[in-house]
Amino acid sequence: MVSISIFLKRQMFLEVFKKTLENHLSLELTQIHDNINDFNKKTDILIIDVGLYSSLKENPRKYTNCILVLVDESFKLNEFIDVDGVVPDNISCDEILIISESIFNGYYVEHPTTKKWIHERTVFDSLSKQEYQVLTLLSKGFTNKEIAASLFLAEGTIKAVSTKLYEKLGVCNRVEASNLFNKHSKSL
Repeated sequence: MVSISIFLKRQMFLEVFKKTLENHLSLELTQIHDNINDFNKKTDILIIDVGLYSSLKENPRKYTNCILVLVDESFKLNEFIDVDGVVPDNISCDEILIISESIFNGYYVEHPTTKKWIHERTVFDSLSKQEYQVLTLLSKGFTNKEIAASLFLAEGTIKAVSTKLYEKLGVCNRVEASNLFNKHSKSL
């Protein structure tokens, strides 16, 4: 029997988890709380909200071998150095439990949604200073001519930088680049 401890802020979600666990005979719920300070028992798997995880005062590996963190789109990558899985907090309890069993069996789990979020952040981090400046002005609706004047560059240089930028971002045009950049900026 695999033991699970769950620490979530949302009481309603905790109740759904309890009901879902009834269908998973190989899993046993040992702790279910909304306060991480109550975490004091050995458990096979720890499922925890991002907010509670970041408020931990000691390393949870003291109590568990497997850590699964539920995140929203604004999570910071460097917060999760020593975890076994990071998944969005809006997936079903069944999916979370299936992923929990996978990490218990030694797999690192990268959910497609969090993988997309990580990719978007990594792409923006890889932009050169000039590409980032062009993208910033482009997202404000500047034309190539206006961007060139603002950055003291030739308009041809702006076109070349924009083309490379679209390729890096995986978009086809300035509207898609602007939308992606604006979405990224809101999540910071």
